[in-house]
Amino acid sequence: MLPAPHRLRSSAAFARTIKRGRKKGSRTVVVYVLEPSIPKKLGKVSNPRIDSWGGPQMGLVVSKAVGNSVVRHNTARKIRAAFSSILDDRSGVDIESHHTIVIRALSNSATATTEEVEKDVRSCLRRIAKQRADSQ
Repeated sequence: MLPAPHRLRSSAAFARTIKRGRKKGSRTVVVYVLEPSIPKKLGKVSNPRIDSWGGPQMGLVVSKAVGNSVVRHNTARKIRAAFSSILDDRSGVDIESHHTIVIRALSNSATATTEEVEKDVRSCLRRIAKQRADSQ
């Protein structure tokens, strides 16, 4: 279970992250990362609420294409465990406290191990960070 400050609950935040965030996919998951814009004058994050919660915040999308209810819940547990492990050991992954992350499970995630899912999520986060660095 993810700690409460790291859970994304708002459907508007899910939609905003999927629509405006950077996206990278792998064999088991698609990861979306949204960074709130930082006004140059203020030098502060424009959405202080997320920052004050001690984010980053993460949400899951596990559709019926992944499997039946039991399979979907097991898949969600795997993804949560993988993300929790990434939060504990952020080596090689650039996650800031103001990021909003949505992880969408693909059908292959149902048969993958937690370690494989974690590896895929880390890979996607690294590629998003690289894309962000290249665009600046």
